[in-house]
Amino acid sequence: MWGQILVVRAALRVLPFSFFARVSDKWTRGYAITIFRSALIGWAAKNFSAHNFKFAAEQAHIFALLAYKGARSEAKNAAATDADPPFALSAGLRVIFGYSLSVAVKGVAFAVARSSAAWRSLSVDFEELELLDDMDLAAPVSESRLINRKLWPEKPAKNWADIWGNATTRLLTLDPTYQVWIDWYNRRIEGHAAAFDIPGDTDRTEDKKILARLADATDGDFWNKGATYVNTTLQRWIDEARERVALPNFDVFSARASAGVMPDFGTDEAVDRRADLEQKIAALNDELARLEPAPAPIGHNRPPLDLDDVEIDDIPAIVQEVRVQTAVLADEIKPSQPDLQKTLETVSRLRAIGGWLAKKADLFVDKAVEKAGELTGTGIVAVLLLQLPQIQSALVAVLKSAEKWLQAGLSML
Repeated sequence: MWGQILVVRAALRVLPFSFFARVSDKWTRGYAITIFRSALIGWAAKNFSAHNFKFAAEQAHIFALLAYKGARSEAKNAAATDADPPFALSAGLRVIFGYSLSVAVKGVAFAVARSSAAWRSLSVDFEELELLDDMDLAAPVSESRLINRKLWPEKPAKNWADIWGNATTRLLTLDPTYQVWIDWYNRRIEGHAAAFDIPGDTDRTEDKKILARLADATDGDFWNKGATYVNTTLQRWIDEARERVALPNFDVFSARASAGVMPDFGTDEAVDRRADLEQKIAALNDELARLEPAPAPIGHNRPPLDLDDVEIDDIPAIVQEVRVQTAVLADEIKPSQPDLQKTLETVSRLRAIGGWLAKKADLFVDKAVEKAGELTGTGIVAVLLLQLPQIQSALVAVLKSAEKWLQAGLSML
């Protein structure tokens, strides 16, 4: 439903008011986790539509209402002016939860009525949904596209950045472990698709696993154990996910080779791992072959791109460099005693490209939509952008297989 996604985005915009200075530290300690829990469940329900968030939303709603009542009690003696923080807090808490729209829509109306920027942002969101609907996208696709847009399509409300800055300082003073939620909310401000920063998780497998764990967690075994427990556990899940998808660091192999270790890639283990690497290279080449139209050819002798200066519009050059470096790697691993230095240079270059793709992954779809209607070179960029997640996934598989092959050849099993 369009109403739900509009409510969620409006709620996220007023979230910083939940931690305004006029609200006591006691209330903040008691309910900050509730606010973030409710905000995350409402956002994730539209971002990760394959998972059922109904029960999680109902539970989050219960605790959000308790938080709202507590805030209202604190604010009841304050004069409600146009800029009154407790008023904004009350309105915000009424919309920061999953599916209870009968109350939530009223909260949105109160919140946006006091801010022309908030009202304009809500209008822009609605216009975006209409545009996506005109593109004949299925409703869940349209909603997931919008939920991943920047929180403020235009300028944020007056003093909003300062309010959020003060809120982060206050939260970290009360408990430094709130950094994990501050990071999550900053990603909503910036418009990232993934909930958490997990480099290399381009298909969001790990990201969605964490969202599912948060949605399935009960009050008894997780949410009611206190902020420090919840925050440190969530951060541990993120750190473990980062380790699982981290791109191999090939410097260790270079150091071992430089130390005089004699490689032997003729063992049964190394031969088996070479075969697996060749299969992974073939799969990557299959993904590259699906690109149509293909980027303009770039010769083998072209200097490597400076990835620090590469932008999204340079994607054809990036893709062509993947082609070139993959071809070089395929040739280098054929002999039983390959040119180890050249091989390591090649896999390290592919690793750098994989890291760049992972860093830019959140921008791919948005940029593709912007350029989809163009028939010039940028139209070609749009075609490539939509296929990059598959290329990135295949490239990561090549790199991890290369790591295992190098481990076998350099006796690091």
